[in-house]
Amino acid sequence: MINFMTKCEGWAIFCLATYSYYFQISGTWWLYFLLALAPDFSMLGYAFGAKVGTATYNVFHTYTITIIVLLVGLIFHMHLVLEIGLIWAGHIGVDRGVGYNLKNVDKFW
Repeated sequence: MINFMTKCEGWAIFCLATYSYYFQISGTWWLYFLLALAPDFSMLGYAFGAKVGTATYNVFHTYTITIIVLLVGLIFHMHLVLEIGLIWAGHIGVDRGVGYNLKNVDKFW
């Protein structure tokens, strides 16, 4: 079970990512809404079994790759990559905020 502080952290990251997306880099809302649920397509890995599904879900729902994407966008001044990274971080933040965490092979929730 995910604890209260992790949920608060998730909502804080969502708010920071969304604020940064709109007010700092002037991202377009249509792209935000288009990509907001894109990381959840990683659950299609479960069609190939629990191990593959867990691995693909966890790869797309960890901040590690998201931070790398954000750094690439910042360092190389790639606006679209930065937008994708912020949307991705916001998605993970909402997941943590509502209580979803990384998956375990033995149990989905």
